[in-house]
Amino acid sequence: MILRPPEATVDLYTSKDGLLARVGHDLHLRVARFQVSLDEYGVRATFDARSIAVVTAMKDGVPSPGLSADDRRQIDANVAEHVLAVKRYPEIRFEADAWEDDGDTWQTDGRLTLAGRTRDFTVQAGVEGDRRVLRARIHQPDFGIAPFTALLGTLRILPDVQVVVSWPA
Repeated sequence: MILRPPEATVDLYTSKDGLLARVGHDLHLRVARFQVSLDEYGVRATFDARSIAVVTAMKDGVPSPGLSADDRRQIDANVAEHVLAVKRYPEIRFEADAWEDDGDTWQTDGRLTLAGRTRDFTVQAGVEGDRRVLRARIHQPDFGIAPFTALLGTLRILPDVQVVVSWPA
């Protein structure tokens, strides 16, 4: 099975913190270019880090207006240049030698390569309606990524990024 857009989606969610958190935004971002192969040999996934872009601001877990086109461009530039260093590390990879699917859940232990560092990474998915949905948490410092800060550190992105991958069940 090959998963790629538009049937499958890869969404990222960030949260903010700090003294001036009220001037920042929780964010919903999307990976526009990726491919995930699931077969008898395991899982091989590649994600184009250069294709990550802001979808919308979030407030209390729901989309919120408030981002101008300039805001989106600035956030996209910060993610690409300062957070992920996409010129140096344009690809994010996940590889696992096997996966288990019992019909209701899907799970694998593999290796995630992000920003030039590879770490063990376990993922699990379940069925939600007519889709399989994988939810995972990436702790940025595990991959040598310093979470983004602004305004002398009074606004910062929390180190955990929530990842949601969805595809037809």
